[in-house]
Amino acid sequence: MDDDAYTALSINHQESIKRQRADATEYYAGGKRRILRMKPFIDAFHQGKWIVPKTLLELEFYLNPAALFMNGEANPPSEEVRVNPEDIKLTFFLCLVSLNPAVYMSMMSMMTKTPTKYPMIRTEMRQFPLDNGATSKEINNPFNGKVPQRVIIGILKTTAFNGQYNEDPLAFGKFGVEYIKQIVNGEEYPYETLELNTANGQKDLVGYHRFLDATGCLYRNAGNMVRFKDWGHGKNCTLFAFSNVANGRHDDPVLLPKNEGFINIHIKCAGQASQKTVIVYAEYESIMEIDGIKGATTMEVH
Repeated sequence: MDDDAYTALSINHQESIKRQRADATEYYAGGKRRILRMKPFIDAFHQGKWIVPKTLLELEFYLNPAALFMNGEANPPSEEVRVNPEDIKLTFFLCLVSLNPAVYMSMMSMMTKTPTKYPMIRTEMRQFPLDNGATSKEINNPFNGKVPQRVIIGILKTTAFNGQYNEDPLAFGKFGVEYIKQIVNGEEYPYETLELNTANGQKDLVGYHRFLDATGCLYRNAGNMVRFKDWGHGKNCTLFAFSNVANGRHDDPVLLPKNEGFINIHIKCAGQASQKTVIVYAEYESIMEIDGIKGATTMEVH
């Protein structure tokens, strides 16, 4: 990436590239071993309950090409970056619980009559083009007559979405959005259109407040990874969120019924200077059942 292209980026995009390059240098040094620890973001591991004994779980991991996290370095060091599945070792640490034999037999006997239930969040994603020069976009019925509990919308450059190495695939920008609204069965919901300024960030705090509300931060009285310094005009984590739960409490331990209806999403924006992609992400509640013969079934909540 040349100097002109770099200086044309927003400040937080420049900082993101600096951090990526600092991380990337660790991969150039020969013989270094990287150890990363995480807890898989899988609902089954966040239940506060045990997994049924002898249940088979399979996890698949996919590697990005090295050039992606090198962020299009123009003059990388001569040492070749090696990223192969054979080079990466995955170690899983499990907490095994020993049960009293009588408790174990009683539990397995109950499962022959009543399956074990685990509430899960099922997600769907759609993408739509926002053409070069376009000043509006209408997305009709993206989820085939289903109303998600939560809808999150992000806009990014199509080149980034398609994996161009010198673009950030997670740089969701405002891109001159004037307003965005959700229509459910012909009625706008929430009932107040989210209006922003196309050329500055004077109304961005209103948009960020809507984001916090729809993502549950306000009733939990706790934030998330997206701060106000990341959201809005000239920033790269501008996500538009809509909550379709009446009380807004997505995380309560109560299953929410799935509504049926037609959703339309209207976006009004300044004329686009390049091709963009609109990503629409939806969340639905579902249940996974595991029966006495270890058969797993996932079903919707109606």
